[in-house]
Amino acid sequence: MKYPLTAITLIAAGAATGALATGSPTATSVEALTTGFESAQVIRVKDEIKEVEKAAEKAAKDAEKAAEKAEKQAEKASDKAADKAEKRADKAADRAEKQADKSLDKAEKELDKAADKAEDRAEKAAEKSADKAEKRAEKLDDKVEKATEKAAKHAEKRAEQEAKAAEKAEKSLDKDLKKVEKELEKDLEKALKETDDAARERHMAMFKADIERSAEEREKLVQALMDAKAPQDRNMVEVIERTSLQLMTEPVTIENADVAEIITYRNCPPGLMNKTPACVPPGLAKQGVTYEEWVSYDSDRLEDLLEERRTAFVAVDSDASASTGDVAVATDAEIDLLLSSDRIATIYDLDPAPEGQKYALIDGLPVLLTDADYLALIEVNELAHTVEIKDTTYVSPAAALTQAELVQTYALPELADGYNYAVVNGEVLMVEDSAYEMLQLLRIARAAL
Repeated sequence: MKYPLTAITLIAAGAATGALATGSPTATSVEALTTGFESAQVIRVKDEIKEVEKAAEKAAKDAEKAAEKAEKQAEKASDKAADKAEKRADKAADRAEKQADKSLDKAEKELDKAADKAEDRAEKAAEKSADKAEKRAEKLDDKVEKATEKAAKHAEKRAEQEAKAAEKAEKSLDKDLKKVEKELEKDLEKALKETDDAARERHMAMFKADIERSAEEREKLVQALMDAKAPQDRNMVEVIERTSLQLMTEPVTIENADVAEIITYRNCPPGLMNKTPACVPPGLAKQGVTYEEWVSYDSDRLEDLLEERRTAFVAVDSDASASTGDVAVATDAEIDLLLSSDRIATIYDLDPAPEGQKYALIDGLPVLLTDADYLALIEVNELAHTVEIKDTTYVSPAAALTQAELVQTYALPELADGYNYAVVNGEVLMVEDSAYEMLQLLRIARAAL
């Protein structure tokens, strides 16, 4: 509260009057008066200070508001100035870009004109140079052509001369060569014939075309063979008893196969096991028949092959038989085969051969032959060379042995090319490839099962 100066004075005067009225105007009264006056001044000052503070606070708020207002106004002015400056800058940039485009267009047109002029000048210069070069080339071509023609004529003339000389020399040389070739061929044929004849004579000397035996010797040998034993796993009597002999229809790895297993296949006889290709008869092998092709042949194909090969030995109808009178077959007594048909039936416990057929024994396997087959067997036997069996090497005729086993068992000499060993009706024979193939086809197609 703000007190006026008059009020303060009255307060002080009242205090003094009171003191006087009491009749004791002492120092205390004076002090009290003074104190009251001072208190009134303090109050006044404080009030004034408060007023000043309020005014200052109000002034500060007003100043703050004015500052905020000024800031906002400044912001607006700045944004406005910035927008204005940006617009002016955009306008200036557009003007500069348009001016630059105009300048570039002008420069580009000038460059195009300069390039066109330079291109025209270059083209004219090139055409002029090309024409000049072409004329020079034509002149040079004419010179080269004339020189080439001249050289060609000269070379052609020389070539004709050399060709005539060469032809003359060639004719003379051909004449001399033919003369020398004829002389060499004659000398070679003569030398080969002498060599082949000598080798054949030496080889055949080891065998006998025919072995003469008395009836007693023959019977003794037959009985010895009947009593002889076959090597283990090679006795075809036992093999036939325990298994049926089938055709091998899929290739078997012969190199690692057991011989005892292979002999159970009719189309891989023991004598052909180690040939190349394995199991294939020699004649067919020479024609290029492979092992895989051979084992794929069925019974009908094997029958056809047998008839083809048999015709080479006996020219008879494949359906011929003794009963029709087309084929005359000798009796066992008239044929020089060691074991008879009946003996073979006994060894294998077979029924007697039907009329018009006979048993034979080829490499341990019994076969039942027609008259035509038997005639072929007789022909093979007559063409063969017989090996004389020693008393100490009797082996059962039922044994199925490979070529190597035959050589080892009977202590046979090594064969010349084109020959094979076979055991036919108990007799060890040496036969040529064609006869051996005939025997093996009979063994395969006519097996008595």
